[in-house]
Formats: sequence, C-alpha cells, structure tokens
Amino acid sequence: LASGTPDIPDYLARGIRVGMGVDGQASADRADPWENLRMGLYAVRAKYEDASVLSPYDVIRLHTQGSADVLGAADKVGSLEVGKFGDFIVVDPIDFGVVFDAYATLAFLAAQEHMTAIYVGGVLKVQNGQTVSIDYRAVQKEVKTRVVAARNLRAN
Repeated sequence: LASGTPDIPDYLARGIRVGMGVDGQASADRADPWENLRMGLYAVRAKYEDASVLSPYDVIRLHTQGSADVLGAADKVGSLEVGKFGDFIVVDPIDFGVVFDAYATLAFLAAQEHMTAIYVGGVLKVQNGQTVSIDYRAVQKEVKTRVVAARNLRAN
C-alpha cells in the first residue's frame, strides 16, 4: 500500500506490542503466510541495512504469539499449550535439504505449497490442499436458503 516499512525493532524496544500477518488478498499479492513473513523480514533488514536486527525466530514469533497478543487472544491462540485452541499447520520439509536452524528454514524456505495439513481447534480441516470436514452440499443448500431470504427482504 506504499505506506512505508514499520520500524519494528524500535517499536519492540519501546514496549509496543507488534503482530504480523496476512490481512487479506486486497493488500497482499498472495495470501501465503510464509511469503508475507519473509517479505516483512527482508523489508526490516533492508531498512536497517543489518541482517541481525530481526531474526527468523523473531519474525515467526511476531506472526504467532505477537499477533495473538495484539488481538487480545494470547490466552487462547498463538502457541501450542494446554488449554489453548490448538490451531496449527503441518509443514513438509521434503524440499528443505539439511535443516540446521528450524526457524531460519521455515522463514526462508517454507511456502504455501509446503503446508500439508491445517488443524483448527485440534481438528484436521485441510489435508494436502483439500478440506476434509466440510459438507459442501449442506453449505450450498444453506447459501441458497440465505440468498432467497435476502432477496425476499429486499423485495419487501
């Protein structure tokens, strides 16, 4: 949106809570959380001309725990802990080669196509790019019912 690069290291040093993530396809070329993470990391490093100013661990933490904190939901999401919702993804590292630093590998190599499963509330929702627990006929019927109801409201 050409609004500049936020000074994330300064914000963090001042105690400002920071979260990062994809907010929608209207403001991102591709709704790929890994690409978003990587571009944010590169932009901040370029702003400072210093690769050490923000680490892969930092940027992954800002995308998970940081975003949960900013949204006031850190007690429910943002990390895998007993009592939290259990939203997480499974990444297939097949293309990554030898992994020396898991955070750097995820930040620099992972992409949307490496996500093999998505769990929401601890329940498998997507596996290998396909939803697994959605009854599309029921959804289609519900959508049709709502469209008819909306047309009827507009007509009255």
